[in-house]
Amino acid sequence: VQRYVVGVFVYSVVPNSAVTEMDMMDPTTSECKWNAMYEDVAIEDDDTRNMQAREMGFGCDGNNHIRKIEFQGLGLAGTLPIQELEQLTSLRHLALDKNALEPEGFKMFPIIPSLRHVSMARNLLKGTLPDNIGELTNLIVLALSDNEITGGIPSSISSCTDLKVIALDNNQLETGFLYLETLTMLREIHLGNNLFFENIGDQTLKNLVHLEVLSIHNNQFAGPLPSVWFTDLLKLEHLDAHKNAIGGSEPWSNDDMIDYKGVLHYIDLKSNLLFGTLPRSFQFLSNHLVHLDVSSNRLSNKIPHTFTHLKKLRVLMLNDFGLGDLQPVPEWLSGLDRLRFLGLQATGLSGTIPTFFGSMEKLEMLDLDYNNLNGTIPSELGALPNLSYLQLNQNRLTGEVPPEVFNKPDLHLLTLDNNEITGMLGPPDETGDCPVDIMTADCGNEDLGCPYCEGQKAVQGKKEIDCPCCTRCCYDSPDDEACGLSNWLDLIENDSDAWEDVRLKRQASGFNINGYYYLKRYAAIRKVSGQ
Repeated sequence: VQRYVVGVFVYSVVPNSAVTEMDMMDPTTSECKWNAMYEDVAIEDDDTRNMQAREMGFGCDGNNHIRKIEFQGLGLAGTLPIQELEQLTSLRHLALDKNALEPEGFKMFPIIPSLRHVSMARNLLKGTLPDNIGELTNLIVLALSDNEITGGIPSSISSCTDLKVIALDNNQLETGFLYLETLTMLREIHLGNNLFFENIGDQTLKNLVHLEVLSIHNNQFAGPLPSVWFTDLLKLEHLDAHKNAIGGSEPWSNDDMIDYKGVLHYIDLKSNLLFGTLPRSFQFLSNHLVHLDVSSNRLSNKIPHTFTHLKKLRVLMLNDFGLGDLQPVPEWLSGLDRLRFLGLQATGLSGTIPTFFGSMEKLEMLDLDYNNLNGTIPSELGALPNLSYLQLNQNRLTGEVPPEVFNKPDLHLLTLDNNEITGMLGPPDETGDCPVDIMTADCGNEDLGCPYCEGQKAVQGKKEIDCPCCTRCCYDSPDDEACGLSNWLDLIENDSDAWEDVRLKRQASGFNINGYYYLKRYAAIRKVSGQ
């Protein structure tokens, strides 16, 4: 029976390339030996941090019963023969990620009580999760990310009491999040980019004391920010709940983090409904916190002085804090000398740009746009050895751009539009190259109308600066909307490892729960040479 089932599986979905590489054509070779060593290689870069040589194919136990089927990214396509696979009663590990597999009727994957690992991310799975998923009482990993799964998480999942990883992100799920509350062994929850619209409460997930990763971003979760995420989930390292409707009717409490004993190092709560003032008690997270983003909420723009204790911060994003009076750039920011990314867009800043930014040598991004800053651009910014993104548009800056800034090597983005800056930015060198890859400034010509405003006529638009190196010429004008619409942060996040998927970061650090291997989105799989 086993040979027959394996034969049906290979004939149905395995491409000839893998059949050849695993020597499946030899009738004298046991199916237990139909395997080979493979590795994944990033296509878009030379990043090898997450490369691991792994055995693909079939694996058996000492009695020659198949325990493992693993074909990640090997071009499998077609309908998965689930009815046949369910005859492999010893199967524990099924990993078929990054292929083009389709469900068999209403069956998305086999229901075999011995299964401990089911991962079929990035396939063509459609429909709803099986109602009898609770029969997988030994299940440890369920990973079905990046498919088209609809409906909700079945209530029977509460029977999967050994579950440690659930990854259903990038689907179209709407309900069932609260069924996870009884799964006290959970260590990773990945539900981002779905359609969940459930209400959460102050005690939500209180019993998941082993939870290390909670990623529920870009959904429609509503209700208060649960205090237990800070007081009870003391193993939680990564909290990503951005783009929801979390906030409730009470201001953000200062009490939740007082005498915090946990290990949170990543918090992203941007684009929610949090209001009040930033809790001073963030200082109690100083031992671990490296990434904090609370942009685009309804918070006061008063940044607590206690933030000066967060010495390990690499990323601090406080964009769109427009509720409050104008204020100078806080001087204590200079003490956060490990910062790589600092976002202070639309925080009501006034006065001049402090020269102390020039001593923050690890800065890669400085975003000060949409404020009320005046004076000239400090030449000290040009001395920052790692600065790649400098955003100063929509202020009241005057004078010329210092050559130390404009000619800075490796500056990828420089936005200067909607200021009162004058002078010349350019010309290109003799090869036609400019020092900055992407640059905006008020170099528009009112005689040409408003080319980036869909035919609108510029009102009082005028050319304030000569910029043959600009990739976009803007207008210091209320009609010039297009220059203010670009979301440069998306570009920055895609370029930087600071926003890399937490699963890849954990793999690079040696974390691996029951063989859960998360492939990079853009990766090629190849057989290891000599195998």
